[in-house]
Amino acid sequence: MIFKKRKARNILLIFGVGSASSVLASTIVYHSINDNTNSNKFSIFNLRKPNFISKNNLDLSNLDPSITDINIKELEKVKPQENPKLETNQDSIVVNPLVENIAKEQKVPPKQKEEIKKKEENTKAQNQALFQPQPPQKREKLNRVHKKLIIDGVEVDAIVEPPLERIYSSNDIIKGITNRKPYQNNAVGEVISVEVTDKLRKAQVDKVKKIGSGTGLFDDFRLHSWIKEPELDPNTKEGLAKLTKVLFMTENDRYNYSNLIHRFLRLLNSPKIKEFLKEPAQNQYEQKIAEFKSDLENFQAEYDKFDKETYAEAADFHKLPKDQQTDQAWQPIKEKFRMLEEKKHELEGYKERKNVWLISNLDPSKFAKLAPRVDQDLEKGYSLDPNNSYINENGEIDSYAFSPAPGFNNVTDRLSRDNKERRVFDFNTWYPLNGPDILNDKYPGWTNTDVTSQYKDQLGLPDAGVKLKSLKKDDGTKSGIILEIDASYNNAYAKAKDIIEKVKQQNIDITGYKIVNMGKLGRQSFKEILKALPDKIKLLKLFYEGFDTSDLIELENKEIDELGLYTTSNNIYDDIWTINPLALRKVAWVNTNDFNAPGGYIGGYIPPSVIKFDGLSFDEGDYSVDSNGNITSLERINNGLRLAYWTRNNEPFFQGGFGPGLKPDHNEAGNSWPLGLDLSRTKHIRSLKGLQFNDIEGKNAGTRKLKRLKLYSEGEYFNIDVDDLNDGQFDTIMISEMPQMPKTKIWFSDKSTKKVKITSRNKHQLTASGKSNLQALFRWADQLDKDGYKVYVDSNETKQYIQESGFIPELASNDVKII
Repeated sequence: MIFKKRKARNILLIFGVGSASSVLASTIVYHSINDNTNSNKFSIFNLRKPNFISKNNLDLSNLDPSITDINIKELEKVKPQENPKLETNQDSIVVNPLVENIAKEQKVPPKQKEEIKKKEENTKAQNQALFQPQPPQKREKLNRVHKKLIIDGVEVDAIVEPPLERIYSSNDIIKGITNRKPYQNNAVGEVISVEVTDKLRKAQVDKVKKIGSGTGLFDDFRLHSWIKEPELDPNTKEGLAKLTKVLFMTENDRYNYSNLIHRFLRLLNSPKIKEFLKEPAQNQYEQKIAEFKSDLENFQAEYDKFDKETYAEAADFHKLPKDQQTDQAWQPIKEKFRMLEEKKHELEGYKERKNVWLISNLDPSKFAKLAPRVDQDLEKGYSLDPNNSYINENGEIDSYAFSPAPGFNNVTDRLSRDNKERRVFDFNTWYPLNGPDILNDKYPGWTNTDVTSQYKDQLGLPDAGVKLKSLKKDDGTKSGIILEIDASYNNAYAKAKDIIEKVKQQNIDITGYKIVNMGKLGRQSFKEILKALPDKIKLLKLFYEGFDTSDLIELENKEIDELGLYTTSNNIYDDIWTINPLALRKVAWVNTNDFNAPGGYIGGYIPPSVIKFDGLSFDEGDYSVDSNGNITSLERINNGLRLAYWTRNNEPFFQGGFGPGLKPDHNEAGNSWPLGLDLSRTKHIRSLKGLQFNDIEGKNAGTRKLKRLKLYSEGEYFNIDVDDLNDGQFDTIMISEMPQMPKTKIWFSDKSTKKVKITSRNKHQLTASGKSNLQALFRWADQLDKDGYKVYVDSNETKQYIQESGFIPELASNDVKII
């Protein structure tokens, strides 16, 4: 490089000399440092040996950092002092293997104290972790047995796991929250594996191709309609035209066609379709496909032209002067729109002519192979469901759904067992009662007779609103009487308690009590009526017209074999339905088997239906509070939560809206649970503080979370204490996972509540957890004003506590009532 200017050359010289001087100075200083200083040495050895010594008794003091463990000495073994042996009664001692090897106190050389202290701290942390609630252990496989099963007429070798008995916790038994008649959800066990044979595979093929069932691939009832009329023959041009027109004539016709076509659509769109046609159709295939394409293009052009002309005429009509836009002038255009709609449906038929012809000419004998993935389900003991079978793109038989092996359908078995063993008026099928039969007490195999007149004078019955029915089983083995009270009759409602008392006094054997139209006349109280019921009841059927079920707590100490909770409201899945689980302590079975579909019939009739409770609620008597407003006991509420969330969660009633998991009796964590909690009747409970949402017995991992929470409020302000916020659990128990469909919500009993007022009874400050709970409260409570997240306080002192929390505290008016 040539420097043309003297100044540039001088600058370069200065920088060069400076850099060399720096390097030289650094080198001199480094080598002048003594090796015995406290500096660290990092050594690398080129050794073909393991890098690390896998021992926990190494002396790690005075070592250099290194990527290998070289020449590290072991710690000296310290002999423990011998302690005198104590004589013990071995039979009375239970040794916990997790804590069996706790080290005894011993003298340790000073240089090892720090190391041993660290080990003790690690051991302590490990032991604490071991005693935390653990995930459910894997079930033992020792009870698996080999068994012969008959699946679709074929005998197969299978490995079966019989059902395990459900065992209640001794603590739950003491608390009185177990079912007095233990409930088993799964009593059929599980098929672990099946030996899949060619005979079993052939049986599946034969089943889905079977003629006569009306459900198979080539026996579908919708397919039958194509061939029952000669004029609809798809192999003639005229017949195919008529058939495709019929298939799209009404909305119901189009729906039926759609449900049929999906069973073959994969193959119809596959290049392999020709291989599976009957021989005449194979010879015509190319010609027919070209013909269908040409016809569709021609009709599409005709339709487009007619569509354009119709809308053009309509546009011209609207351009006419108002006095010329008469009904008579519009009539021809209106007719054209009607014809256009017909052509539209006809066009749909043209588009499907190819598929209709192909389906009609499929050769059933050529479908003899199952899809490879079917074997996986056969190995688990499942078989093809003819209703849901279809043909894939390779011409193989597959299915959207599979059926359990005979005797291993847990759903139908549970329904059958409940109907036979849990129902008072039992029957031996898995079918539910329909709405009218629920209301009229009609059970399969039983005869129902009105016997009201026989008891009218004896019980002083009113002229209307009270009935007695005699039910006798058709085989003569059982009989019973149902007493029905209709609360929509004022006289019957007023005399209900007195009638029940007379029944008890006269020792009349009533099998079932039934109250209908509860709440139909407004806010009726049924507390005294339910309290008057006998302490032991075989059957109780309650029909609610309103959502208030708080009076059910009067059933808590009554032994009820079967409880039916019904409504004729169209809101059986409404969020508002809640129940106090403590009311069901001694109920052996809550009937969930019967009709539970929302919606009514033509004319407005809404059939009675089982209520789906997806929320829990509690009452004022379920907790204790001191004179300062501090809650002193939540034992009853926590017992109620545990009853529903864990102890009796294998029962369908306590599984909320999503039903059981794979192991409902032994892994409750896999079951669903009620997602709502109503605390609006517990006036002093303002948060979830102290409430237990996990399994305190440690059998199940996980936490029961909430989608809905209703809290007590009165007036403009929702009053909550700092202590209730600090431990409120809003931020951890309210479901925050996305997507929010519907959104998690907190709301208040008083609809006028719009603001939050914070008190500090015990002069405590808002913690980080309290701040997080306050944020969660504002996030989920849409009822609150979000005015800059302003909160109100009861004093300047509390205001100071809140000031640094990110919220805007402001003194509330003095006339606010604080509970």
